[in-house]
Amino acid sequence: MKISDIQKYAELRDLQIPIIDGFDESTILGLSQDNKVIYSFDKMINNLKDRDGMTTIEAQEYIEYNIIRALPYLGNNAPVILYIEHIIID
Repeated sequence: MKISDIQKYAELRDLQIPIIDGFDESTILGLSQDNKVIYSFDKMINNLKDRDGMTTIEAQEYIEYNIIRALPYLGNNAPVILYIEHIIID
């Protein structure tokens, strides 16, 4: 989903839809029914690794410390970061 599409959608409906700065459109999965941008945690990690040369652990810590902790300050329409836990069953 393109950021410009989200901005147009928000403008047409007079909504405030916060977008996380610094992440490209490839990290966005879509909009929730209550108009929150949904990001992929895994894609955010890959974005930081590709763009900033971070390791997986560095990218994960960056997202957890700098982004997830800030979400409550964005109000009721704060973005959602979808984390899918990968479980290996033997």
